[in-house]
Amino acid sequence: MNRAVWSLVLVASAMLADTTVSGSGGGGQLAEDDTAVDVTRLAADLKSDDVEVRRKAAEQLSQHGTDLAAVSIELVEACTDSDDEVREWVVAALEGLDTPAESDLKDFVELLNHESDDVAYWAATLLGRLGKSALPAVPALVAALDSKGIATQQRAAWALGKVGRKASAALPALEKAAASKNSRLSRLAAGAIESIRG
Repeated sequence: MNRAVWSLVLVASAMLADTTVSGSGGGGQLAEDDTAVDVTRLAADLKSDDVEVRRKAAEQLSQHGTDLAAVSIELVEACTDSDDEVREWVVAALEGLDTPAESDLKDFVELLNHESDDVAYWAATLLGRLGKSALPAVPALVAALDSKGIATQQRAAWALGKVGRKASAALPALEKAAASKNSRLSRLAAGAIESIRG
């Protein structure tokens, strides 16, 4: 084998080794860690005094898909941002978020009582996405059926249905909501009653 051919073999072997290393489990873990750090940094930027920084952070977060559980509280709180564009990107991010962290349940309950209906709405939504794990939040969701804006009431009814049979303590409040003149609230409350009664 001449020197030129041998050099090509060495180069090809080195490239194959690099590909194997980068595709290993360790490389995948590094990528996941980088994503987590990036999401956390972007969430911190949502509190910047510079509206352009907040806009850019919110837009980038909206493009992360479902991998936002670690910053769900920050996203819900950002629904009160004074800038329309920031709020629109934040809502897009929340819509893409799948299941939040169970460890944030208490924070969601507190946010359910927030003076902003947008914050309360998304707190109820994320509690609903926790499903049966949101059982400790049932009293707060029942309270939201009476004390919040109509959109939050609707979301609270939906969330109670997601908790399922163990949310039976919510049945009296849901029966009252099912009699509401608001057709959507009435429908969601009826659906929740059906889910709880099984």
